[in-house]
Amino acid sequence: MTRSTGPGPGLQAGTGRGLARIDGDQAAEPDGLTDRELRRALNAAEHPELARLYEAGTIRQPTRQRLQRGLDLEANWLGDDQH
Repeated sequence: MTRSTGPGPGLQAGTGRGLARIDGDQAAEPDGLTDRELRRALNAAEHPELARLYEAGTIRQPTRQRLQRGLDLEANWLGDDQH
């Protein structure tokens, strides 16, 4: 039986690593989304993907908890418009 070595393509393995590059004041992209809005949308999409990977047996509980914590921290940071 082969086991996946990491999260599926829908889940960013390095969640939160790019936060230092996100500036909520940057100009909107051509589709009208700022970097922060885009990151919020991606973060929201990663939650169900993480659940799917866990339920499929692709990742175990410790991995799920670590990734979930990263997503939660990122969501908290992205929700703070006071920066």
